[in-house]
Amino acid sequence: IDIPNHLENLQMDSVKSGGYLYSLAVRTFANITIEQRPEAYKWLKENGYEAIIQPTVNAKTLSSVITTHIIEKGTKPPEDAINIHQKKYISVRKS
Repeated sequence: IDIPNHLENLQMDSVKSGGYLYSLAVRTFANITIEQRPEAYKWLKENGYEAIIQPTVNAKTLSSVITTHIIEKGTKPPEDAINIHQKKYISVRKS
């Protein structure tokens, strides 16, 4: 069973069981191909993220910046600039 999708289909974002809280969450992964660099670097500069541009952009830093951008601004970068993959998962915490 695909638990993240099952919770989503039930319109539930969390459930408590056995002293634990299971929460639906999403991780964002972003990367830039060599072909995308000009557009990606242009987009990063236009959106105030120039500081993360080095000879290459660190993948974890890029993913973090893109996650924050999506949350705060509600938009994603253009597909021709940055590849984005979001993966649903279940977060488990003691309740």
